[in-house]
Parts: sequence; C-alpha cells; structure tokens
Amino acid sequence: MRLLACLLASLAHSAPEPWLLKADADGYSYDVEGWGRITVEGVCAVSPASVQCWRPAGQRDAALTHQVDAQLREPGAGSLRLEYRRPNLLLVSSQPNSTAEIARPLLPGESGRVDQQFFSQGLRSDGFQVRLLDWIPNPENKTATDLVMSVPIFTEAQRCRVRRGEHLTLGPCTLELGRLKHRPPSDARSGRSAAPPPEWELEYKLSGLPAGATIRLHPKLLDLAGKPLGEPGTARRLKIPDPRGPFRYVVTDAPIGTSSLGSWSIGCDPKEIGFVEFHPTYMRRVHFRGIALHPSADVRPPPTEAQ
Repeated sequence: MRLLACLLASLAHSAPEPWLLKADADGYSYDVEGWGRITVEGVCAVSPASVQCWRPAGQRDAALTHQVDAQLREPGAGSLRLEYRRPNLLLVSSQPNSTAEIARPLLPGESGRVDQQFFSQGLRSDGFQVRLLDWIPNPENKTATDLVMSVPIFTEAQRCRVRRGEHLTLGPCTLELGRLKHRPPSDARSGRSAAPPPEWELEYKLSGLPAGATIRLHPKLLDLAGKPLGEPGTARRLKIPDPRGPFRYVVTDAPIGTSSLGSWSIGCDPKEIGFVEFHPTYMRRVHFRGIALHPSADVRPPPTEAQ
C-alpha cells in the first residue's frame, strides 16, 4: 500500500498542469491557430555600455545582440532602468503584429497559478512581427527559468437574438442569455456626462471555461439587417436628438475569468437590436521551460563535496 501511495503521489507530481499548454517540440515557440507563431528568441544581459544576447538554450548570438542593441538605441526606446549589483536581463520574444491582442510573459509560481508580471522595456514592429523586450524579474542565483506566455486563442464570430434562453458555443465555452431587465432613469442622466448610465441590463451565464483561462466576448449590437448599430448609415433618425449619441450602442465588456453569471449594460432601446454578435477571444497560458539566464560558456557546474 505504501508503494502504491508513493507511485500515485509521483504521478500526480509529474502530471502536466491542466491549465497550461506546452510549447512546441523545439521548446521555445508556439503556433496560435489563426494568429501566428510566438517565439522566445533569447535573453540579453544589459549594462550602461553594452548588451550581450544568447539563444534560449544558451548559445551566444551576435545577430540578436546587434538587433537588440539597435532597438535600444532607437529614439523613443525609453531610458533603461538598471539595478545596481544585480543581473539586468531582458527576455526577447516575437509574435504577430496585431491590434486585437498581445501575448505577455509571466513567471509561474510554485503552484503554476501564482504569476509575476514582467516589466516591458518596449517593442518594435516591422509590419508583420513585433519584437518585445521585457525585464526578467529576480533572475539572481539561477542558471535557467521557466516562463508562461499568456496567449490569445481566437474563435469564430457568432450571433443570436436578444432573448432569454438563447445558447451559443463560443470556443470551449457555452453562453446562455438570461433576462433583459429595465433600469429606471437616474438623476445622473441630467448631468453633463458624455456617457450617461444605461437603461437596460442583459443577464448571461457562461460555463465550460478552462481553468486558468480568461475569455473576452466582445459583444456587438446589430440591427435587423445584420448591420452594426451606431455606425454611419445604420442608426435610425430620431425626432429628438439623443444626448447619448453613439454611446447608446456600446456594450461595456470585460475579461471573464471563471464560469459564472454576469450581465451587460445596454444604453439603447432593445427594439432597435436585431442581433447581438460575439467575437470571442480567450487567453490560455503556454509553458516554456529552461530559458537560459547565462550564455553556455558562463554556466559553471555546481561544486562537488571534494571541492
């Protein structure tokens, strides 16, 4: 029984974390379907006078050193925040050029869930790829580190009518619309706010979100013809000007981190809405292991007892 218990404990300890995706076979890149490849290009040691870079496995890289040096010298690159008597290391990564989402590096905690964010030094775009430079937190006394990239996973847009009980499958999740509740006008509406409080609230239930993931649904209101409300040529004319202007068609959206109940605020009359369309993006975490914090020639073996 003791042997069986030890075996089960060993298997549990070695099992991959279900909330983390593994990097590709090379260990330092990941292909996001429908978006592109995210790559850990290397690590750079920075001093006030120079920069030296190496690949993730530790091989020195003169070309990467030249490219990062040029990026740090560019106007607008910002001042370097170097720490005295500590290693100042930059993580160099690249990803597709996108205005929708950006992947960000994190340090996994002991449980895999506790994260420490990297401080960004800047990015550079060539029109197709973006190269990011991020400071690696607390790299002292380590020869290598693991990191997690929070990466966007895109799914197809879907739409439904705004009525209770409507169901949609959005990537790994199921969305069910609930009640549409009216909110009485408040005294705040008489103020000078550019976006007064909305009058309606649409409830929803989200289920099936993978552990450690977050999703953003990006809801968009459409008219009966399927055209976006609030854009030129789609909003119906009103006899009395509406002080809310285009704000009445904006649905406030925020990332959702757990399967849960929630609601959206809507500022227009529901009779104007033909459909609500969702453009979901959910964030998963990809685990990259063994990023070298020193070039190979600088890594010394630990001393033996005889030493």
